[in-house]
Amino acid sequence: MIKSLLIVCFGAGAILAAAAFAQQTKTMQLRIAGGKTISATVDDRGPFPAEDARVKIEVAGILIRFREDRKEPQLVWNFSFRAKVGQPVSAVKVDDVTEDPVVALVSDSQPTLQESVWRGFAQPIGITKETIPWLYDSKPMVKVFRFTVRYQDDSEAILHQLAWYPSSFKETIRAHADKLRSGG
Repeated sequence: MIKSLLIVCFGAGAILAAAAFAQQTKTMQLRIAGGKTISATVDDRGPFPAEDARVKIEVAGILIRFREDRKEPQLVWNFSFRAKVGQPVSAVKVDDVTEDPVVALVSDSQPTLQESVWRGFAQPIGITKETIPWLYDSKPMVKVFRFTVRYQDDSEAILHQLAWYPSSFKETIRAHADKLRSGG
């Protein structure tokens, strides 16, 4: 049996209300996999949702679930975007491009949008120091996810979404995983 608990959706999902408050915004330049550099808008609360004329990223987040049959807490990356136009989507890919090598997380060759929203989930990863080392260090982590949305006319939208994980968030995830391991 699998129990799931949504801990938080950091990144775009957590800061959708950012535009409602007057905060100093800044544009960050980040080096990502392949030696490329991207620009991203952030403020004191974190990154803004990436968007273009056709797509707006809504979630680049983490779901924590517990596999009772394995007594193992697992991290599942979850993603979503809202289509701004009615153009049919033929494929969606989400890759972690924070650093080399690029890690393919979601590849959906038959995407379904419900009320203009696509959702995708990566394969679960056991929460251990060996499988997710960045979760166990004391530094904040910025992840960069590349969303590639292909349309039926063979055009595509490529958006880079930042997700910001402060040390306190990482501590919360580890504590929750430990609690699940101990049966709590």
